[in-house]
Amino acid sequence: MSDSNTTRVENRARTAAHHRAFSSAIEAYLSVAFKHPLQAINLDESQPRSKSLNPVSIDFQVDVEHGIEFALRNTPELHSTVLAILNDEPVDAKLSAEVSDRCGKIFASRGLEPHLYFAAPMRRSSAERRAA
Repeated sequence: MSDSNTTRVENRARTAAHHRAFSSAIEAYLSVAFKHPLQAINLDESQPRSKSLNPVSIDFQVDVEHGIEFALRNTPELHSTVLAILNDEPVDAKLSAEVSDRCGKIFASRGLEPHLYFAAPMRRSSAERRAA
C-alpha cells in the first residue's frame, strides 16, 4: 500500500474513532441530562427504578459541556448544530460530521467515552481533564 493510501486509511480510522467517541459521549450526556436530581420512593414495582444524579454523572455532564465549548471555541456557527443534534433535530450532514470530528477528538483525548469515564476507579479532576 502506498503512503497516500495508508494515510487515507489512517485518517478514516481516526475520523471513525472520533465519531464513536462523540456518539457514545452524547448518548451518555443525554441520559445524564434527563436524570432527576432527587429520587422519590418508587411505589410501582413494575416500573424500572430511575437513577438519580450522582457526583460522577454531574462531573461527566460538565466535562462534556466543557469539551464541546473547547472543540468549537473558534466556530460559534457550529454551536447551533450541537444544539440541534442534542434536540434530535435535522442537521446538515457536513456540519454534523464536522461537529462529530471536532468534539469526538476532544472527548477521546479527555477520556470522555462513557465506558472509560465511568469505569475509571480514580478519575482526574475536571481541570486536569480540560488541560489534556
